[in-house]
Amino acid sequence: MPEDENLIQELLNWMHSAKQDFTQTFSMLSRAAGNVVEYVPLLPQGLSDIQSGDFRSWNDKWRQRISAENRSLEDAKELMIKTNPVIIPRNHLVERYLSQAVMDANYQGFESYLNALPRPFEETLENLPFRNPESGHAHSYQTFCGT
Repeated sequence: MPEDENLIQELLNWMHSAKQDFTQTFSMLSRAAGNVVEYVPLLPQGLSDIQSGDFRSWNDKWRQRISAENRSLEDAKELMIKTNPVIIPRNHLVERYLSQAVMDANYQGFESYLNALPRPFEETLENLPFRNPESGHAHSYQTFCGT
């Protein structure tokens, strides 16, 4: 539907202008299920811009769209939690832990990360340290086939 495309594009535009991470944003939307502004105290690092007027306006439209489908916010939340991971294999973390293992024979970080990855849709204390994107130079980070 065209209105859905507009809603999606508005969110993507906000994410771009606010420099928000895809995984964090969609995970936050999944867990908040429309009550995003009230979810602020639980946000991962870097998602503080959701209190902006642009995001609040988008959030109101999104909640109206869910309601127009005759779905509850809880139904939307349940579906979204199943499809939006909390944790993904982030390049900077993979590189960090591989480097520690190879250079320092320190496998602790690698093993912790490896243990957290098989349950990407669960919010756990175990995966908390691995949720945030890297700040700074990560926008120019490149990987190649086989990484």
